[in-house]
Amino acid sequence: MRLLRKLGALSIAFGNIWSWAVILTRVSNNNIETRDFLLSVSVIFATYFFGLFKLLGALKPYHGELVLTHALSPSLGRAVLKSNSERNVYKTYEVKEDRISEDDWKTFKVKLEDYAKSFFEKYYPTVGVDFEFRLLDQKLDNNLNGRHTALYSYFGDHDNYIYLSDWLVHAGIYCDDFSIVVPTLSHELVHYALFKLGKGHRDGQNDFEKELERIGLPSNYNRKFMAIHVFRKEENGKTIAEIYVDKNEQSKPSLGMEKMKGVAYG
Repeated sequence: MRLLRKLGALSIAFGNIWSWAVILTRVSNNNIETRDFLLSVSVIFATYFFGLFKLLGALKPYHGELVLTHALSPSLGRAVLKSNSERNVYKTYEVKEDRISEDDWKTFKVKLEDYAKSFFEKYYPTVGVDFEFRLLDQKLDNNLNGRHTALYSYFGDHDNYIYLSDWLVHAGIYCDDFSIVVPTLSHELVHYALFKLGKGHRDGQNDFEKELERIGLPSNYNRKFMAIHVFRKEENGKTIAEIYVDKNEQSKPSLGMEKMKGVAYG
């Protein structure tokens, strides 16, 4: 699908260049009544009209996200997790290098893609991997762990992206523990899968919440299953990353957490 989109984009680019060349040539020669001139004008008009239509649609993209916190303002349009949800510290470490290197990200993306393929084969065998993983700057929103975004595109229905918190990915790389990202990653994969299947794919929708419970994944609306979050703080001139498990007394371990050593499940 991505190859088709690239070929389509190249075709549009070539058509536009050819059309502008014809238009400029005919205008300079004062010969604007020829068939190729009119065809070129039609190509340019159709391309930019269609592009404007798509742009207006893309101004309202769909977002499916996993927010992990104790209490968020309802005005933010996100779930509020209240009452007896508690943070159980799993591990802390000093962040000496804030940014994830390009090589580390490339290596980690391969693991993400392999996991996504296995996840879909098990839970959604008719859904293929047709999206791109990207890093999300958690400094912009300390409470956001992940996000699935679907944007309108020229070819195909949407361009899909799954964003993961750079703090979360950094912790997974530093601790050499992929299971740290599994609950959030899987949550976003469910967003994508249900979106592709045409089912209720937004947080709080019945289809989506049922799938989270079926698979065993954290929700923004309850703590039936534990969630993993990473918080950073400044302490004595050092940046400290704190990996914690968000849960309450009734919470069960989320998918992948059984591989995490030292997590208190009770």
